[in-house]
Amino acid sequence: MRGEGGGRGQSRRTLSSWLALVNGSAILCGLGCAVSGFAMVRDIDGQSFKHVRSNNHAALNDSVLTGSLLAPRAAWGERIRREVPGVVYAVVLQRGSNVFVAAAPAAADGVAKGRAAVRTGAPSTAREADLQASVGRLVRRFDPRVTHVYVTTDTTVVNHFHRYVADRLAGQSTGGDIVFNDLERLYPGVRW
Repeated sequence: MRGEGGGRGQSRRTLSSWLALVNGSAILCGLGCAVSGFAMVRDIDGQSFKHVRSNNHAALNDSVLTGSLLAPRAAWGERIRREVPGVVYAVVLQRGSNVFVAAAPAAADGVAKGRAAVRTGAPSTAREADLQASVGRLVRRFDPRVTHVYVTTDTTVVNHFHRYVADRLAGQSTGGDIVFNDLERLYPGVRW
């Protein structure tokens, strides 16, 4: 019976060859995914973002806020809104002697919506220059130790600053990766 081909010995060899092929394929696929940077991400449930990783590999809700991060200055933003003509909303962040202001100009005041007031350091219109000068003078009155005031009217940056400050003031530990990316894009020469 064993001589007729297909005995237990051959079926075991076939099975072990097949398992070796499957195991080898799985290992190669896993290695390929690991080398390519591919990772499985679970569905976001709309409430908890603890499993979502930021650029620095810290979970968004688990990141630790330290004194070296950007500190929101909500009162400064409110005073800028009240005292600088043409500004309807302002968000102020401070890090050391650098202050970053994202200001939303009034639609009728002529500042182009969606444009950054400062990209290369020079404003593109006289109205933007006036806005920057007014905000800079006011911020230096708030804190004379401030050496650099950076002002932007970019609507995306205003939104990112607003979300960051709202989370911080609500006591949530959220990362500032998006805000830092905006600042590095707008002001590449800033020394932290």
